[in-house]
Amino acid sequence: WYTESPLIWGLHTPFGKSLKSVCLQENISVAISRFLSGSHMMALLYLTKHLHISEEKINWVVVHNLEGAIEALPQGKADLFLWEKFTTYFAVEQKLFACDDVLLTPWPAFVCVG
Repeated sequence: WYTESPLIWGLHTPFGKSLKSVCLQENISVAISRFLSGSHMMALLYLTKHLHISEEKINWVVVHNLEGAIEALPQGKADLFLWEKFTTYFAVEQKLFACDDVLLTPWPAFVCVG
């Protein structure tokens, strides 16, 4: 193992909107970089396993990258975005969106395979 530390994913919502209010909505629009990416898998894990929200209530919005999410959340195109917490620090500080909670990956951040 290169490291046993997990990645720390921030659960980001539009600034001024709480994670609780987002999760109580009938349908949730979730920004992801692409399908089967970390942002997709971690959001799916969080919503279905931790909050027991069915996949049918999730609307996936492909934003391609962090810049896409910075555009989508303030414009109301998405309600939630999971991304590595430390790389979004500047956006949270600038109040482009809020980081309401964190989720640790159930696997190490890096593994070297030979």
